[in-house]
Amino acid sequence: MVLKAFCTQVQWTLNAFLRQKGQAVAEGPAWSLSGNQGDRWKQAKVSIHPTTSFQVVLEGIRGPGIEGDIAIDDVTLEEGECRDLPPISKHKNTEGGVYP
Repeated sequence: MVLKAFCTQVQWTLNAFLRQKGQAVAEGPAWSLSGNQGDRWKQAKVSIHPTTSFQVVLEGIRGPGIEGDIAIDDVTLEEGECRDLPPISKHKNTEGGVYP
Protein backbone atom coordinates (compact mmCIF):
# COMPACT_ATOMS: atom_id res chain seq x y z
CA MET A 1 0.00 0.00 0.00
CA VAL A 2 1.35 3.43 -0.96
CA LEU A 3 0.75 6.07 1.71
CA LYS A 4 -0.11 9.54 0.48
CA ALA A 5 1.57 12.57 1.96
CA PHE A 6 -0.20 15.89 2.45
CA CYS A 7 1.26 19.35 2.98
CA THR A 8 -0.56 21.83 5.18
CA GLN A 9 0.46 25.47 5.17
CA VAL A 10 -0.49 28.14 7.68
CA GLN A 11 0.86 31.51 8.80
CA TRP A 12 0.79 31.78 12.60
CA THR A 13 2.26 31.17 16.03
CA LEU A 14 0.55 28.06 17.41
CA ASN A 15 0.37 24.26 17.70
CA ALA A 16 -0.75 22.00 14.87
CA PHE A 17 -1.95 18.48 15.69
CA LEU A 18 -2.81 15.53 13.47
CA ARG A 19 -5.83 13.58 14.71
CA GLN A 20 -6.47 10.35 12.81
CA LYS A 21 -9.75 8.47 12.58
CA GLY A 22 -10.41 6.53 15.77
CA GLN A 23 -8.28 8.79 17.99
CA ALA A 24 -10.18 10.53 20.78
CA VAL A 25 -7.45 13.15 21.06
CA ALA A 26 -4.40 13.98 19.01
CA GLU A 27 -0.98 13.01 20.32
CA GLY A 28 1.69 15.69 20.79
CA PRO A 29 1.85 18.49 18.23
CA ALA A 30 3.12 17.72 14.73
CA TRP A 31 4.36 21.33 14.70
CA SER A 32 4.77 24.02 17.34
CA LEU A 33 6.17 27.54 17.61
CA SER A 34 5.96 29.80 20.64
CA GLY A 35 7.36 32.97 22.10
CA ASN A 36 7.55 36.49 20.71
CA GLN A 37 7.61 36.25 16.91
CA GLY A 38 7.55 39.99 16.22
CA ASP A 39 4.84 41.91 14.38
CA ARG A 40 5.09 40.18 11.00
CA TRP A 41 3.26 37.13 9.65
CA LYS A 42 5.20 33.88 9.92
CA GLN A 43 4.81 31.08 7.41
CA ALA A 44 5.26 27.43 8.27
CA LYS A 45 4.83 24.19 6.35
CA VAL A 46 4.83 20.66 7.70
CA SER A 47 4.50 17.36 5.86
CA ILE A 48 2.16 14.92 7.57
CA HIS A 49 1.75 11.23 6.79
CA PRO A 50 -1.67 10.04 7.92
CA THR A 51 -2.52 6.36 7.56
CA THR A 52 -6.31 6.87 7.65
CA SER A 53 -8.89 9.68 7.52
CA PHE A 54 -7.65 12.64 9.53
CA GLN A 55 -8.19 16.14 10.87
CA VAL A 56 -5.63 18.90 11.26
CA VAL A 57 -6.33 20.59 14.60
CA LEU A 58 -4.93 24.08 15.16
CA GLU A 59 -4.55 25.28 18.74
CA GLY A 60 -3.75 28.92 19.40
CA ILE A 61 -2.55 29.86 22.85
CA ARG A 62 -2.21 33.58 23.29
CA GLY A 63 0.30 35.01 25.69
CA PRO A 64 -0.36 37.43 28.55
CA GLY A 65 -0.77 41.18 28.23
CA ILE A 66 -1.28 43.39 25.19
CA GLU A 67 1.40 41.55 23.22
CA GLY A 68 -0.36 38.19 23.63
CA ASP A 69 -2.18 38.22 20.32
CA ILE A 70 -2.45 35.44 17.77
CA ALA A 71 -4.03 35.02 14.34
CA ILE A 72 -4.44 32.25 11.76
CA ASP A 73 -4.62 33.05 8.05
CA ASP A 74 -4.31 31.34 4.67
CA VAL A 75 -4.55 27.68 5.71
CA THR A 76 -4.13 25.24 2.83
CA LEU A 77 -3.92 21.47 2.52
CA GLU A 78 -2.25 20.14 -0.61
CA GLU A 79 -1.42 16.56 -1.50
CA GLY A 80 2.32 15.86 -1.61
CA GLU A 81 5.41 16.57 0.45
CA CYS A 82 6.10 20.18 1.42
CA ARG A 83 8.68 21.92 -0.74
CA ASP A 84 10.76 25.02 -0.01
CA LEU A 85 10.29 24.98 3.76
CA PRO A 86 10.58 28.48 5.26
CA PRO A 87 13.55 28.91 7.64
CA ILE A 88 11.21 29.46 10.63
CA SER A 89 9.53 26.06 10.26
CA LYS A 90 10.16 23.44 12.89
CA HIS A 91 8.20 20.24 13.11
CA LYS A 92 8.32 16.89 14.84
CA ASN A 93 8.26 13.57 13.08
CA THR A 94 6.30 10.61 14.38
CA GLU A 95 9.32 9.40 16.35
CA GLY A 96 9.47 12.70 18.24
CA GLY A 97 12.57 14.12 16.57
CA VAL A 98 12.65 17.83 15.75
CA TYR A 99 13.77 19.09 12.37
CA PRO A 100 14.89 22.68 11.71
